[in-house]
Amino acid sequence: MECLQVRDKKIQEKKLVEMSKKIREMFPDLFLIFNGSPLMAFDLGFEGVHLPDKEPSRKWLRDCKKNKNLFLSTSVHDSNSLKRTEKVKFDSLLISPVKNPFSKKSNLKPLGWDGFEFISKQTKVPTYALGGLVMNDLIKARKHGARGIAMSSYFFKKENL
Repeated sequence: MECLQVRDKKIQEKKLVEMSKKIREMFPDLFLIFNGSPLMAFDLGFEGVHLPDKEPSRKWLRDCKKNKNLFLSTSVHDSNSLKRTEKVKFDSLLISPVKNPFSKKSNLKPLGWDGFEFISKQTKVPTYALGGLVMNDLIKARKHGARGIAMSSYFFKKENL
């Protein structure tokens, strides 16, 4: 599945909403996932919502139930956070970091491909590898049980455009 997750933790919510509306207008047929509120994702016309690696709030869960058609994804960083996903019927899991991320300093030790595979084998939910990946990692990711890869800063480097 080709999709775009809209996320920017550094800008104000109002600007994020404006940016998200422009993205929806520019790409009317692209599957879009919003990193934030399920109600906001639905109001923006996005197909999905992403929950960071944390326990979902009651409000988040209630809002998801109101919008049952939303595609739900979440981040997983270890076996403990994988257990949290059993409480909600997620459609996909982003397991990270596989490698050191390009875009930010992470306090998390990279899982490596063996660590990714260990977590991925513990779930039936489709998994995507994330963290320091490049296009050439797709084949390796699939060999280790991933449905695909997720990348962010890779696309913003001049040499990759």
